[in-house]
Amino acid sequence: MAVNAVGDVQDPDTGAVLAGCRTGPDSLELAGAKRIFAAMPPEVEHPWDSNTTLAVVLTDASLGKRELRKVCEMAFGGLYRTLTPALALYDGDLIVALATGATPAHVHQVGTLAQEAVAQAIAHAIREADGFGLLPAHRDL
Repeated sequence: MAVNAVGDVQDPDTGAVLAGCRTGPDSLELAGAKRIFAAMPPEVEHPWDSNTTLAVVLTDASLGKRELRKVCEMAFGGLYRTLTPALALYDGDLIVALATGATPAHVHQVGTLAQEAVAQAIAHAIREADGFGLLPAHRDL
């Protein structure tokens, strides 16, 4: 999991904002991405071009290409539970699924577990992130 989302990141269990848009470059106060993006006028240009959230879902399930696509689609639910806004124009969000084919499993079983794994991995990545003094991380807020 790699998380550099443009908006807010929420805890998938509590909905609490873990990190996100701040009120200013030198502020640690969170601004609320939902409010900011919902009120964005049409002429606003986005100053950033390097935000993204990337995930790889690896399973030992015996799934074909079509089933793995469905797993990816279902895993995006983890982004919807944690990112506000999810799949923004300014993010290059991507989920890839791979399977070894070793164990029989139903695609819904794997997809449901993938959704939860992605949501929890995003929250974990944010909690463990270090801004290295360049940008504030969750631990700095």
